[in-house]
Amino acid sequence: MAESQHEQVLFIDFTLADSNRNGELNRDETKSVPVLYEHFDAIDTNRNDSITGDEVIEFMANWRKTHEGKMLH
Repeated sequence: MAESQHEQVLFIDFTLADSNRNGELNRDETKSVPVLYEHFDAIDTNRNDSITGDEVIEFMANWRKTHEGKMLH
């Protein structure tokens, strides 16, 4: 799966996991999206116990820079 496709799937997963539709995911909501659950602390850069779409985008950009050519699992 190409990176952009992987990111699109992650965005869809993020949206579906947002059970209260507040645009953020708490740790419990990320349990249905293993990659977000496993990297929750790294994604939650402002340490407010929730992650936003912007934080996920920033995490993915940083991941690409440091793991060129590798997929996020």
